[in-house]
Amino acid sequence: MTEDLGPFIVRSLLHYFRRGGPISAAGGAVARADVDMLRMHWSVSAAVDRLAGYLRAHPHEVRTSLARRTAVESGTVRGRLDAASTVVTQLRTGDPSLFVFDEPFRSQATGPNRVLVFTMHLAARHAARFRTVLPVDATYRERVVRTLRAVEDCGRILPRLPPNETTPSAEDVRTAWTSRLLIYRLAALAYDLLRALERLDERAVAVLLESTLVGPVERWRQFELALMLAMANAVATYTGQEPRMEYLLPGALDVALGVGQYALRWQKAGPNYASLNLDPWERREVEILESYDVSPGYDRPDVVLFDREAKRTIAVGEAKYFQSDDWRDRLRDAVGQVVSYARGYEAKQGDVEAVIGRSIIALWDVDGGQAPTATTQAPFVATFADLRAGLGAWAARALAGSRWASPLSESGLPSSSDASEATA
Repeated sequence: MTEDLGPFIVRSLLHYFRRGGPISAAGGAVARADVDMLRMHWSVSAAVDRLAGYLRAHPHEVRTSLARRTAVESGTVRGRLDAASTVVTQLRTGDPSLFVFDEPFRSQATGPNRVLVFTMHLAARHAARFRTVLPVDATYRERVVRTLRAVEDCGRILPRLPPNETTPSAEDVRTAWTSRLLIYRLAALAYDLLRALERLDERAVAVLLESTLVGPVERWRQFELALMLAMANAVATYTGQEPRMEYLLPGALDVALGVGQYALRWQKAGPNYASLNLDPWERREVEILESYDVSPGYDRPDVVLFDREAKRTIAVGEAKYFQSDDWRDRLRDAVGQVVSYARGYEAKQGDVEAVIGRSIIALWDVDGGQAPTATTQAPFVATFADLRAGLGAWAARALAGSRWASPLSESGLPSSSDASEATA
């Protein structure tokens, strides 16, 4: 394989950030949503984490900086006199003892400190929001919580800026970069990274996604994400719609990716899934697994393709990452799961065979590199090499005709002819 999971995922995600900046009339809302997601990931990035850790270990490096402010005093001048403003003030007030002058003073909220304080307070706000939207079992929730705790600890030793003075100026950033103290250079680095992400700079986005989204995630979950991205790209190519990122978090209630009327969920069954009616021994199996604190895996498909207009689940995607296992064993597991998930949609959709036929199983690799094909109606099987090459054949099978969106029969279920056509 010429490309590993991490680079493939980052390269795929970059397409979502190449549609123009926030000023684009057509893509403005999408760009703002993208930037919002990037800000949350920036708040737990290596740049912010290093800044918070260094500040906690070296709080003595925070120094006051010399600044100037305009003062008006009666009979006293502590700085450079502003003659013109003084004359105007005296004429306006009728008080000849008033003087206007620029007064030097020491402050912890100006110059490089403004960059430091602004960066830390913004990171705390976005990290706190990131924590609220992450599912409890999210892989990097612990990292978010740890970074948020460090940033909040730093906030207690930093001054708070007035709301109208929070944004650093170009001079503030330049002063931070040229400071002899490392704390201010780290603050400038984190601040400049944020500004680059807000401009959707491709290199900055790639570095951030690699370190915060792809890096901390287990390989098997990366493979799930790769499958979802490949499915979204295939649907976008087939329909001619632009894919968009909505809520790229595993297990989140909201849609992860959207393509026109279609939505893809990651580790969430969706609204029209009903738990299976298990026989006594199947229930006993679930009880045993739960006693080990292990999910039975019946209610959390890896990827779900959903038609929001027809309110129907179109297909299920199941990803199997493995190193030394026999791919046939993993295929057996995946087929059983796909069938179970399809049965879960039966009560509300009644099209088990249709969902099975439109579903897809991704295997990390197979002997000879060629994915097996079924002689009967069955889920589409692909390898990671197929994901990189594109899933156009699967999309054509899953979306051809939109027959599943036709009105239900009087019984509330599709007729047998409709079901057979939908699986064709």
